[in-house]
Amino acid sequence: MLKQQLDTRANRVPPRVVPYLDSVVEQQPHRIVVVGGGAAGLELVTRLGDRLGRQGRAHVTLIDCSRTHLWKPLLHEFAAGTLGIDDQSLDYVAQAHWHHFNFRWGAMEGLDRERREVIIAPSYSEEGEEVTPR
Repeated sequence: MLKQQLDTRANRVPPRVVPYLDSVVEQQPHRIVVVGGGAAGLELVTRLGDRLGRQGRAHVTLIDCSRTHLWKPLLHEFAAGTLGIDDQSLDYVAQAHWHHFNFRWGAMEGLDRERREVIIAPSYSEEGEEVTPR
């Protein structure tokens, strides 16, 4: 009885017409920006890069003020000297390359909602030279 009602109702509702825009306007991939490469941020950009970045369906970018991710649950072993820093650190640039996302080194300074932009503070070398601009 329910199936019969649904079939009857489906026949009465006119189909929704959706114009096919791909032929008129080339659609740009989504831009996804994740600020902070902690455990959650790194996992998110890795999955998004694998699913969307690899296929060109989205440009995925990670922004972090550090160049590497250090797995914090083992930080006490590093502090005690029983674990080297390279044993539990992950380079963001390498991870970005392997998982199809971009990495931008720098600290978030602000957000321009109108222009839909994240403002990143400039980065400087140890000598004080600007490495990456704002």
